[in-house]
Amino acid sequence: SGPREQVVISTSNQRPRSGATGLMFDIRADRDVVINAIEFYSDKVSNGIVEVHWRPGSYQGFELSSSGWNQAYARDTAYYNLENVGALDGLEISVSEGSTVGFFIFMQTNQIRYENTATSSTVVRDDNIQILDGSGVNYSTKWVGNGNNVFPSRAFRGSIIYSTSQVQGTPPPTPPPQSGLTLQASPYGNLGAEGAMFEIQAKNQDIRVTGLALYSRSQATDLAEVYTMRGTYIGNEFNSNGWSLVYRNQNEALGGSSLTSLKLT
Repeated sequence: SGPREQVVISTSNQRPRSGATGLMFDIRADRDVVINAIEFYSDKVSNGIVEVHWRPGSYQGFELSSSGWNQAYARDTAYYNLENVGALDGLEISVSEGSTVGFFIFMQTNQIRYENTATSSTVVRDDNIQILDGSGVNYSTKWVGNGNNVFPSRAFRGSIIYSTSQVQGTPPPTPPPQSGLTLQASPYGNLGAEGAMFEIQAKNQDIRVTGLALYSRSQATDLAEVYTMRGTYIGNEFNSNGWSLVYRNQNEALGGSSLTSLKLT
């Protein structure tokens, strides 16, 4: 096998309208893949233990049974409600070509959000994998309950990040350099504070962030600072170690209806 290529498949940009403490669903592979991470929506902004379990074959018939399930993730995790996804990384779950693996995401103190597809089942697919409709499960202890705790025909909403292997001797083409690209997170912000910490993850190639555009509460001249650090900001909200100042300047903030630009280079 050759070098691994990481791919992202997103199910929908629509906000999921239902939720429970857990969701089970199947992923079917049309070629050998490794599931690296899952990005999901939750009911509220908080931190808490999130678990990911998997089993060979479908989850169906095992909503109330721990038989065959393997734990791949159980960590204190930041999750961000319906506005932004929470990320569960480092999974490394292999799904062989032509096979199905069942997944179970469980949250002890929150709800994972999903879509009710009882009247119109969906299959989200790309060239390599299929994400099939699953079932919501609502119990305080994993696999303990009855049929009233299981809600069939519920669709995962979020993203699956996975890797494929390139054929030896035929590496993927290098994307041509691009400049001036813009990624807009949201058309507006409805909350605010003196500062905001967030992360940027490069998916398929090296990038250079050359500027930020943000909304402010009001129109005024103010001092803006931008800091960066390697790795996650989580756990460093009250710690200056590792942060580097990359921008410090007086700016004319344009308020909540227009973006204020900060040029970093």
